[in-house]
Amino acid sequence: MYTKDDEDWFNLLGGKSVPDADPETVEEAMALRGALRALREGQHLPPLPDTTPKREPWKFSAWLQEAPVRAYAMASVLIVVMLIPIFIKIVPSPEGTTKSFPFFLELITTEPQNTAQNIHNALQAQGIESTQKQDDNIWILDIQFEPSQHPELAEILAHYNLQLSSDKFNRLIVEIKPDEHTTTP
Repeated sequence: MYTKDDEDWFNLLGGKSVPDADPETVEEAMALRGALRALREGQHLPPLPDTTPKREPWKFSAWLQEAPVRAYAMASVLIVVMLIPIFIKIVPSPEGTTKSFPFFLELITTEPQNTAQNIHNALQAQGIESTQKQDDNIWILDIQFEPSQHPELAEILAHYNLQLSSDKFNRLIVEIKPDEHTTTP
């Protein structure tokens, strides 16, 4: 059943010497024998250690200890962040001023320049600050006032059929426009 070549191969694999064996058979049997020996010897070796070293997890405290300046900077930032809201609540707004957007009114008249000048003069007489300017054919009065001056301002504007709807503002802008529907003879 077996040929001479097979018997030589088995004998070489078993470790026996076969002087008249084919060189290819000898080479093949010796390669397999070496592989089997290495496999058997490898089973008795301890397991290989990990090639990558284990890293410790990143720690915030270790990061701060590396450079004390970082710790002082971090503490300063935390203090500032905590104190800003406290200072915002403590510092009052200046007395007599209320924060608001300006309130707008529009007045249409046949003589916008004279009307603007008359309102401006009446405001100045009551001690209410106002400025007037012209933009094309529209006269604009920018009126700044204190809450205590609200009644006087309302009285002046009532002469021109203007009403203040609220006393929750401290700035009023009145646009005085020409009446474009009037015809001149």
